[in-house]
Amino acid sequence: MYRAMEPDKAKIIDELGVVTVRLLSARPLLKREKELKDQIRSWAAQDQTPADASKAYLGKKFFVTLGPAENERTWKPGAYAALFARLKKAAFLATCKVTLKDATAAIGETALADLTVTERTGPRPLIVAERTS
Repeated sequence: MYRAMEPDKAKIIDELGVVTVRLLSARPLLKREKELKDQIRSWAAQDQTPADASKAYLGKKFFVTLGPAENERTWKPGAYAALFARLKKAAFLATCKVTLKDATAAIGETALADLTVTERTGPRPLIVAERTS
């Protein structure tokens, strides 16, 4: 199953191993960082900080500036009907992207099974392990 690699490929494989080991040790820190950031962001809602304003929070060693919320564009109520009217059916359907998750929620897994196919087209995992010999 295993075979000797060309020197360039072996170097890449070994570097991936080193990077993977370092990332594994950082996972708990990354999870905790996300939890802390989420907690700090929740303070802005509690303080009713306006979405276009920044807010500074001070610690004993660090300070955090919570920046203004980013602009996001979303559909107005009734926008899909207006878009459908402008594009006509074929063009409208060509622009639509329905996720499998949303479709499952709408019609159920059993009904969706008749409309979908499962094939091995997804990403291939890489399993990194240290050599023992």
